[in-house]
Amino acid sequence: MNRAVVSDYRPVLTSAKIVCRECIAVGGGVLLHVEKLIDGFLDTFSTQENVLLKACSSGASVFALCYLYCRSSKGSRSMVIHVAAMTGYVHVLQWLVENHREDFVGLRAGCLSPIDRAAQHGHLDAVVWLHENYSEGYSSETLALAAQCGRVKVLRWLHTYSSVSCTSEAMVGAAAHNKLSTVKWLYRHGRHEDVRVALMKAAEHGHVSVVAWLYFHNGQSDAVQVMLIAARSGQLAVVKWL
Repeated sequence: MNRAVVSDYRPVLTSAKIVCRECIAVGGGVLLHVEKLIDGFLDTFSTQENVLLKACSSGASVFALCYLYCRSSKGSRSMVIHVAAMTGYVHVLQWLVENHREDFVGLRAGCLSPIDRAAQHGHLDAVVWLHENYSEGYSSETLALAAQCGRVKVLRWLHTYSSVSCTSEAMVGAAAHNKLSTVKWLYRHGRHEDVRVALMKAAEHGHVSVVAWLYFHNGQSDAVQVMLIAARSGQLAVVKWL
């Protein structure tokens, strides 16, 4: 079904079709406007607050998405692709992009992109689909968000299949959020120059295990400076360890 047809198509509830077929069909058929009137009477949910967002976040069926989307206001549609990305429902993302792509143009400004949100929440299938079909807003920030949230599987896939590289923001963010396995992965994949700054950030936030690992992998570690940063932030456990 092409986009023009999809945009004009307004599905009706199955219950409305049954009522029309079983109760008021005349001459083997039902007038469409009668069917739509009954559908409107039976529809008690499409006008509820955030119902389209809830449908996208719960992985509703394509029929439900189509039913709710064509009855929604333009303003209520702006975040649906982000919600679908955050919850990782690929079939929802696919339906939105293939049928209503024009509704999401320019959403990057001032907010995270859909692929950012999928990476942040660790939904690898969604990241892969978006990377191949709707990569708007994809950047090194996407990898940084995956790193600070400890999404190593996402980082590994992007590192393998993407031309975008990690920046220092990835290692520093992972250290600040106590994601030791991510810090180790980034170090193994070449982010050695970020260790000193990451160490300071881990000390500032009191992540002892990250501080310990980074300290022993940074030949230029200044224990006094790290201790002072930890002390200024009230991180006594880090001070004691050092």
